[in-house]
Amino acid sequence: MNKYKGFYKKSVDERIKVLIDDNKYDTSIPTRLDTLDASHMIENAIGVFEVPLGVAPGFLINNRTYNVVMATEESSVIAAASNAAKISSMSGGFSTTINERLMRGEIVFANPKDSNALKNTLKASFETLKNIADEAYPSIIKRGGGVSKFEIRHLNNESYTFVILDVFMDTQEAMGANMMNTVLESISAYLESVTQETALISILSNLVTEALVSATCIIDPKYLKDGIKTAQNIELASELAKQDIYRCATHNKGIMNGVDAVVLASGNDTRAVNAAIYTFSALTGSPQPLATWKLIDKMLHGTITLPLPIGSVGGAISIHPKAKLFKSILDYKTVKELMEIIASVGLAQNFAALNALTTVGIQKGHMALHAKNIAISAGAPAEYLEEVTERLKEESIINIDVAKKIIKELTDYNN
Repeated sequence: MNKYKGFYKKSVDERIKVLIDDNKYDTSIPTRLDTLDASHMIENAIGVFEVPLGVAPGFLINNRTYNVVMATEESSVIAAASNAAKISSMSGGFSTTINERLMRGEIVFANPKDSNALKNTLKASFETLKNIADEAYPSIIKRGGGVSKFEIRHLNNESYTFVILDVFMDTQEAMGANMMNTVLESISAYLESVTQETALISILSNLVTEALVSATCIIDPKYLKDGIKTAQNIELASELAKQDIYRCATHNKGIMNGVDAVVLASGNDTRAVNAAIYTFSALTGSPQPLATWKLIDKMLHGTITLPLPIGSVGGAISIHPKAKLFKSILDYKTVKELMEIIASVGLAQNFAALNALTTVGIQKGHMALHAKNIAISAGAPAEYLEEVTERLKEESIINIDVAKKIIKELTDYNN
């Protein structure tokens, strides 16, 4: 028996009970971030801004089923992800690959006195720089990580010359910004002393092209409304995102609905992830769709590749009670596993959007889910909330004015 069948129909308490019965919900973890912890996390804290936390059950990824925790204020995101997870699982689910996971840092010298001499010194110093890096952060070496390689880049135009030393580091389970910046500053200090050049900046890059994760799935059109016709239209909509930059922006935004929701719930840095992904999408010179769909041998093939500068330990991940609850429910073990889950959710979210756009339209499902929010905003009394919501769904226009009209009709009738 599927414990999660009809999960969306259950009350909050019933959903939690399902998770507890499935040994996914750790009841010892506090459910709220208190203001004391919040004041330790940021400066000038005055409170906590709550975002709804939900679960999209049934994600089949690399032959393992996950209940994906998502933090979002957008009413249709989790419903769309759940539906996509259900359809993809009937065709075998998602498969993922990660070739490597390294963070990149940059030490930049601007307008050096002698670019060639500087580059020669950098190249000859790689072994020494590796030793300096290891001494700067010995704990990561003990855990099997550390700096693994160096590269040199030379950028110039008529006015400026930049010599850049790229430092690549295995940060193990951490996102690694702090350890990378510590290492970079140590290396920078040494290089300044031996080259008599001054480093302009020494900082981690969020564009982690050495930490890419790809997810794929193959969907049998028989599980789609209108079958092969819908699959063909999804392929066309995917191609449109390549040709039309305005469509591309919304295509990628839909992907980020899912990615951001999982990243936020995990306690990771959504700004770092967004910076990485949107920059990555424009590596060819203009933004490109992050996910693509093609009809091959009458099967719909989807693929996505994302750079993900995330961790499974450190920062808010280890402090925020919701991030701890996220780990309990999702039950992932490594940062690479989390990367695989996030990429799969992004691809699922994209499929859900294109599937809706090419069949019933995006607004039907979205506004049906948004109807309760509108009813609440319109001031629906608790005893009428469900009835107002259901009546709103039946209207051709769903907005606050219509909701207020329904509320007035109900209150007048019952008074």
